[in-house]
Amino acid sequence: MAKRGLPARPRRRWRWAGGVMAVGALLGWLALAPSGPELRGLVRWPGQGTGPRGIGQGRPLVLWEASYPAAGGAGTYEAWVRQGLAEFSLSHPGVTVEVRFFPPSRLGPALEQALAQKRPPDVFHVVDGRAWLSAEWQEPVTRLFRRDAGAYHPAVAAAVSRDGQVWAWPQGMTFRLLAANIRLLQKAGVDVRLFQERGWTWEEFAALARRLSPVARTAADRYAVLLQAETAEVPEAFLAASGWVRFADDSGQFTWSRDALSRLASLVKQMQREKLLPPGGVAAQYSTRMLTAFWQGETALVGPVGPWLLDQARRRRWSGETVLPERYALAAASPAAPAAPADQVAFLPIPHLDRPAAAAGNPLAATAHAYAVFRSDPRFPDRQRLQLAQMLARHLAQFEAAHWAALVRGLPAYLPALAVWQSQDVQGEWPVARVLLAGLNRLQVQAPAPEELRGIDVFRRQLLEAWRQLLAEDGDPGRFVSQVMTAGNRLWPQAPPPSK
Repeated sequence: MAKRGLPARPRRRWRWAGGVMAVGALLGWLALAPSGPELRGLVRWPGQGTGPRGIGQGRPLVLWEASYPAAGGAGTYEAWVRQGLAEFSLSHPGVTVEVRFFPPSRLGPALEQALAQKRPPDVFHVVDGRAWLSAEWQEPVTRLFRRDAGAYHPAVAAAVSRDGQVWAWPQGMTFRLLAANIRLLQKAGVDVRLFQERGWTWEEFAALARRLSPVARTAADRYAVLLQAETAEVPEAFLAASGWVRFADDSGQFTWSRDALSRLASLVKQMQREKLLPPGGVAAQYSTRMLTAFWQGETALVGPVGPWLLDQARRRRWSGETVLPERYALAAASPAAPAAPADQVAFLPIPHLDRPAAAAGNPLAATAHAYAVFRSDPRFPDRQRLQLAQMLARHLAQFEAAHWAALVRGLPAYLPALAVWQSQDVQGEWPVARVLLAGLNRLQVQAPAPEELRGIDVFRRQLLEAWRQLLAEDGDPGRFVSQVMTAGNRLWPQAPPPSK
């Protein structure tokens, strides 16, 4: 029986057509594939060998990182991150990671824009405590985190958790401190070790400023103390150190105390009258050159600041915003100003309202840092990609914990790194570490929900405006208290009306 099918010549034509189509598809794929190791503004870390489809060979994982200044002599923070990514690529062959660095103050706005455009990164470095950023796009890391949750400090883990989910991989805590010029302290006969070890009160803070004033106020335009005037960090940090870490409780009631606000405002105005603090306009000018004035010996006490910022200024000279994030409203020391030796700076915890901070329930004005993971498509999430992104977040949190312990002077969430931090700092040159560690062990903070973040942002803007008005020469403590309490009760309306 004759064999049915196409004649030989047509069959040959079909084979030729199929071959041409295959070659064309291959050439088209090569034309669309990434052609180089770098993209503008990005650093690419290619994996080795073959990896999961769509990750190692196609679309890489995208990491958005903070661009912190260099710490110590170990090179820049960016170089540290690159080293971590290189290690990750060795343990995950075929996985490619693109990293883009932002100044810390620009990370949040960049993410908001990316979410609006429906193009978030796979992994995002949270540096402002906002661990839960999007209920739609963000992927909880709960399941993977539970496997080694015992290796992390529970307070830091709680600060990135909410509603039974861990929303970002905890890296550590930064905190706000005051910095004092040891040379001027010694000249005034002040020994701050007691304050460092047991904490101190608002009244002790004012008393210290009075003792420092004769040695610091060597000219009419110099003051013993400089506090942030262009951010609301002072009232927020001072109240957080006194126990009001959150703005509202679980029932939605505004938690800040009218009495505490009144006492803080009265203390600030009294210090201005005694010329221990500059008036409003001068205070705003000093906020832009606070570090410069501090390193040049023009003032004795500054803050709130992060200890890692001052740690950098001791070790190298800076210029421009590429080193200092503008959200701290601090200008870099001028290149002509000599870097002060390490033994000329003393860090002090934020003072407490009534009793030493070591005896307070929450003696830290702390901010959680973590790595959040986002879905590329919330409707059809790529589970393989999300798993790799979570593994990258875990790797970075643990790898960078060593950096924090040795250089940045944050409190690492990873317990092995925290042990290194304790051995290097608590028993060494930094007595305030005891207070910070004790505060971390008592800290009870949870991640605010995305809808709560919007209210907090509104409140902070209104708080800043009230703070600026208070610092003005005609600033009124009563008006400050009324403005803050009204703003808080408007945003959290379940609170009872303010008492008279």
